[in-house]
Amino acid sequence: MDDHFSRTLLALRRFIGVPLPGTELRVHGLISLPESAIRVLLGTQGAAQRPVDLPLHRGDGPEKFPPWWYVTAIRDVAVWMSGRNDADAEPEALEAEFLFSRRIVSEEISPTLDDALDFVIADLVGDPLWHDAAASIAPEIYTLVGFRLLNENSVRVYLRYDAEVIGVGLSVLDRTSGHPRSTGWWASTKVVAILRDAATLAAHVVPAADDPYCDAVYDLTRWA
Repeated sequence: MDDHFSRTLLALRRFIGVPLPGTELRVHGLISLPESAIRVLLGTQGAAQRPVDLPLHRGDGPEKFPPWWYVTAIRDVAVWMSGRNDADAEPEALEAEFLFSRRIVSEEISPTLDDALDFVIADLVGDPLWHDAAASIAPEIYTLVGFRLLNENSVRVYLRYDAEVIGVGLSVLDRTSGHPRSTGWWASTKVVAILRDAATLAAHVVPAADDPYCDAVYDLTRWA
């Protein structure tokens, strides 16, 4: 069974009911056009919905765009639409050929800090968007019971671990590039690895940390 559409819907759900960044546009609909495109309906509250047809496949080959690509693409389209003048002539439905030819969208995925945070939390909680054969959560080891941002670059996740709740600091930036983490970084895999190694975990404890939401705090922002 091909779950590409379902995974794309999960990727875009952040923009159902809330504006896309820098615009007043929201995702008002998502429709599968079998074997051709995914149609996203964009609009503001009380305004007409504008169809945007994003392709399923890269070029003429069988490879499909990954679900996270649609997040980058629809943000770019929304910003472009918001800067348009009503007098500008444009097709009723924005189609893939038009979007690529005008360089409104590209084949690149450009994650933001918000994307990276969303990915980390979704991965740890076992969101079906992220969990397939490539990764899995381990409920027998930990359960995510909360999180809070420490600053724009790091988050503390609260995990029920053994008989305690621990706070684990994670960076949403890639340690090497300094860019927001992409969907290729599995927070759950890193967390499970260190929770299985008591000595390594203990080496990252933050002594005398004052956090009312947990029993102990560990700083892994530079570890993974």
